[in-house]
Amino acid sequence: MIAFIIGFILILISQRTIKRLTQPLYSISDVMQKTEQGEYVPHIDVKGTLEVHHIAEAYNRMISALAERDEKLREHNVHLEKQAMHDHLTGLINRIGFEQALKLAIDECKTLQSQHALCYMDLDKFKIVNDSCGHNAGDQLLQNIGGIFRQHIRKDSDSLARVGGDEFALILKNCSIEKAQAIGESICKDVENYRFHWEENVFSIGVSIGITQLDSSAASLRDVIAKVDSACYIAKERGRGQVHVIHPEDEDLQSLGSETQIANTIIDCLDNDGFELFCQPIKHLRKTSGQKHRYEILLRMKDENGQQIPPDKFISSAERYNLMIRIDQWVLSQTLQQLSNNKHFINTLDICTINISASSLNDNTFSHFIRQQLIDKNINPDLICFEINETIAISNISNTLGFVQNIHKLGCHIMLDDFVSSSSSFSHIKSMDIDYLKIDGDFFKDFTHNPVSHAMVKSINEIAHILHIETIAEHIETRESLNEATRMGIDYAQGYYIARPAPLIDIIRQTDDVL
Repeated sequence: MIAFIIGFILILISQRTIKRLTQPLYSISDVMQKTEQGEYVPHIDVKGTLEVHHIAEAYNRMISALAERDEKLREHNVHLEKQAMHDHLTGLINRIGFEQALKLAIDECKTLQSQHALCYMDLDKFKIVNDSCGHNAGDQLLQNIGGIFRQHIRKDSDSLARVGGDEFALILKNCSIEKAQAIGESICKDVENYRFHWEENVFSIGVSIGITQLDSSAASLRDVIAKVDSACYIAKERGRGQVHVIHPEDEDLQSLGSETQIANTIIDCLDNDGFELFCQPIKHLRKTSGQKHRYEILLRMKDENGQQIPPDKFISSAERYNLMIRIDQWVLSQTLQQLSNNKHFINTLDICTINISASSLNDNTFSHFIRQQLIDKNINPDLICFEINETIAISNISNTLGFVQNIHKLGCHIMLDDFVSSSSSFSHIKSMDIDYLKIDGDFFKDFTHNPVSHAMVKSINEIAHILHIETIAEHIETRESLNEATRMGIDYAQGYYIARPAPLIDIIRQTDDVL
């Protein structure tokens, strides 16, 4: 009996001892399960053996390290998010941040019946500063102008963004259209009175502002941006340094509606390969046989009714709605794809010329896009020539020089298009290192009987040849013009008398038939 009692007592003692030893371990296990589920217990204080104490301390050190790591990650993510949403030059929100803020403002208008205003601001003389004094001056000007704009916003509610090179946008929360117009006019006045000093130069700057109301009738994000961008465009067209407010009864909305419709058609064509490539032959005038073919690649677009839209109509809309880079990319990609798919056509080809817009010329990444397309499509760069309009090239001379250098490194050629003789033009082409000069077509409309036009063409051709640049006469529409261009020693000719533009695919098929 005594032995039984003693055994029972020993069992009780051992159970209590085991419980006392294991209870801290269960507590630590519970805490670790919570940690696994993402619920951090910052500190545990468990009584127990030395070993249990060591485990608890190790856990506390681990939690402290994890908490410190998570805090650093959180701070890093906040920093990255700010970088992604902000313009590093001005410190303002960038286009991504602006579109998020605008979407929120539109949603507020529809759900809370709020009324806001949207301003789109485009500097009028930024390119003059940037081209004459360099990018550092341009960057400093943008920072200073951003500071002027900041003086007109409420930091706790309004959103000011840099959405493009010299373009800014402003969302005015809970603001009537009348108040927004007053703010816009005040901004215009402050910018007009501002003088930008750089080294020994002093520049006056202007800004054109378009404004639209945001209310419950606000359409999609894209439509709102298109509307306010067009308002800004109208302000520029009316003399720059002005504010234009879009009202529902505004007569300009009729043209705006057609512009928006064309822009939407352009986007549909880009998304669904709705454009069509045309080409026009460029005839060699110095050699009449054994020559491979040269073509200028052209673009055609049809509306939803199948009617062809003239290039001057849809190109102006594309420029206004910032679609030119996408169009240039589409033309280049599709042209190279057609060449890649028809190697026999390449064997008959001397060169293809492709037009480049101002937007692509000013885009630092476009030459990289060209390089990648040439690699992907396995096209010899020597077959490709890029045409740049003279006015665009001179207006963006620093970017032009960089683009030409990059293109020549790739092995492609450069042509200056629509060239009109002037001392400054010749001064620039000496530094551009171009391969071809296409003389402006207006000269050839009457140069067979107009001595001034004839003398201009003659001088351009002679100076170009001195610079080892080959020349092209465009808009050749009569036999007399072609004969005179040939007699004058111009290298190539292009125009309706030689051949009208035709679908590229038809030209390729004709080559198939000949072969």
